[in-house]
Amino acid sequence: MKKLAVAYAQCYLHQKNLGDLEQAHKYDKAALELISSDHPAFLKISEGLGQFYCAHFKRLGNVEDLNEGIDVLHGAVKRSPEGHHDPPEAWWCLSILYVHRFKSEGNKKDIEGAISLRNLAVQKTSLGTSEHLI
Repeated sequence: MKKLAVAYAQCYLHQKNLGDLEQAHKYDKAALELISSDHPAFLKISEGLGQFYCAHFKRLGNVEDLNEGIDVLHGAVKRSPEGHHDPPEAWWCLSILYVHRFKSEGNKKDIEGAISLRNLAVQKTSLGTSEHLI
C-alpha cells in the first residue's frame, strides 16, 4: 500500500493532478491503519501522511490540512519506539507543517515548535552526514 501511495505521490509531483494526491493520501492512511506503532514502517508512513497534508495545504491553502498533518505526525512521534531511526525525518516534516501554520496564523508557539524539532533532528543525526548538514 505504501508503494502505491508513493507512486501516486510521484504522479502528483510530475502532473500536479489533485486526484493523484488524494489517492496517495488514501493509500498512506489505509497503510497506517493496518500497522501498529512499533512496526518499523509506522513512522515513515506517518511522515508520508504528513507530507500529503503539507502538499494539500500548498495546493489549496486550507489551514485545517496543517492541523491534521501536525496531529498525525505529533501522535506518531510520541508513539514511536525509543531509539527508532526515523524520528529526524518525521521531526523535519512536522517542523515544516509548523512553519506553514506560523506563516498562515502567526502563532509564536508554532515557530518555537519548529525550531525545537529542528534542533532535536540536528542532535540526533551524525555529525558531518548529509542529514545533519541539511
